[in-house]
Amino acid sequence: MVRHGGVTNGYWEYHKVFRKLPLWLPFAWMLAFHYLYKLEQNLIPILKKQSQKNKIILAIILALTLPAFGEVITIYLGVWTYYWPYQLLGVPLYAFICLVFVHMLVYTILHFVCKKYQIKDIVFN
Repeated sequence: MVRHGGVTNGYWEYHKVFRKLPLWLPFAWMLAFHYLYKLEQNLIPILKKQSQKNKIILAIILALTLPAFGEVITIYLGVWTYYWPYQLLGVPLYAFICLVFVHMLVYTILHFVCKKYQIKDIVFN
């Protein structure tokens, strides 16, 4: 039998959750994305040069720091534990990379949606 996933392979575990994927997790991701978007929406006008490159750098920095900070909080609250090596404050390097990748993937998709439908948005244009 082929087993996939971080939980079934023992890379992390959720505590006091009776499912492999907690039902609240997608909502937590959506809320985190909403906060990151609002923060970027407020920070972009402050940038001296609002180039696409500077927006991407800002998005990467925020995607690397804020969700990781949330990871640290949830780990120390006992929500989950990671078992991957190379950890910083309980968060593995791999998780940092995944947080940035997922955030930038969503932003890339939304950038092309805004471009295709000519939606003016300070974050995605």
